[in-house]
Amino acid sequence: MFLKVLIALAILSAVFIFMMIVAMLQNDLQWRSEPGPAARLISYLSLNDRQTAMSPEYPELMTRSYPLTGDQMRQTVIDAFARLNWELIESGETTVHAVVTTRLFKYKDDVYVTVEAVSADESSLQVRSVSRVGRGDLGTNIRHILDLYTEVESLLQN
Repeated sequence: MFLKVLIALAILSAVFIFMMIVAMLQNDLQWRSEPGPAARLISYLSLNDRQTAMSPEYPELMTRSYPLTGDQMRQTVIDAFARLNWELIESGETTVHAVVTTRLFKYKDDVYVTVEAVSADESSLQVRSVSRVGRGDLGTNIRHILDLYTEVESLLQN
């Protein structure tokens, strides 16, 4: 009996580890960039809140600016949310909030965007992505921010 329980526990642990690896691979993260693979793995397993900054620890989370007015930028973010199939929750004058359902585990994550005017015809995006469940996000919140940047830049190309 004890051996069966031990085997079942080992199988469940292996399945859980496999699912975590699959989730991190799905997020297509930049493992070799600063601060390095070990630091990234630790943070993916222990942090569930990411945001952009002017000088972030992770280069891909650098705040980005675009040649749009604040209103145009806010509308572009809303359009990007729609193209990403993210649920728009709230849209204010300079803020936008969406909920993202993760692919593998179907968890709900919140993405908050603040549009800041850099000049009359340039705006920057301050983005924060937060997991509602769990201690580590397996890199999902970084992926949400990168997906948003990619979609915004795609919309600007058209």
